[in-house]
Amino acid sequence: HAAWNGAVEAVKVLLDHGANSSLRNIAGESPLDMAVVRGHPHVVKVLLERGAVMNLANDQQSTALHHAAWNGASDETLKVLLEGGANMVLRNGGGATPLDIAILRGHGGVAKSLLDHGSAVNLANKEGNAPLHLAILEGQDHIFADLLNFGADVNAQNNYGNTPLHTAISQNDTFAVEALLSKGADVNIENKFGDRALHVATLRSRGDLIIDLVNGGADINAKNADNLTALDIASKNRFQDIVDILLSQRGVIDLVEIY
Repeated sequence: HAAWNGAVEAVKVLLDHGANSSLRNIAGESPLDMAVVRGHPHVVKVLLERGAVMNLANDQQSTALHHAAWNGASDETLKVLLEGGANMVLRNGGGATPLDIAILRGHGGVAKSLLDHGSAVNLANKEGNAPLHLAILEGQDHIFADLLNFGADVNAQNNYGNTPLHTAISQNDTFAVEALLSKGADVNIENKFGDRALHVATLRSRGDLIIDLVNGGADINAKNADNLTALDIASKNRFQDIVDILLSQRGVIDLVEIY
């Protein structure tokens, strides 16, 4: 209760009288977890100074740092945890690291603090999605930009073989597409279905992105696992405006069966 309420002096008295700083309640939460959840950095500091176990996980395998990421902890709380040795790569029961959680919750300040302290920028989750994929999927453009600045791999592939560029196009995230291209993302990487960024842009009927991709070196004649080029896909789907754009971009015009 003292940790929950931020009663620093009461916490000190209890610890002086032998209270266990890492004793967990019925939900598996420690006093440290409670102090973090409630946003009491001074209590967090005292508990750690008195021997609280930093990376003790609750029943959901979440540590104090996971709680901090989930709740959008203050810079002060994060500083105490990170400088005290909080493990930034531990996964909770759902397979998420603190950085993953900060991205999913849209807590840009937490994500930035984690990155500043050396959080693994390319550590993928069980779906193979790196933080860069997650930032795009969650529409977190500011976090996405920070990840790029910290050296995130623009060509990382998830379990489906999708790069951040595939993902950004699928999400119609023009900002992310342009940023990835400016960072030199490979436009010709195939996913497990043989689709390249150009195939995805065609399926999304994004003529503007098609032009950007071709200008960036996309192979306009590349075929996917179904033996289809981008032009084939546009024709099959009767995307006439996309057909026109692709034809205008082609160096060699092959005869295409129009469906």
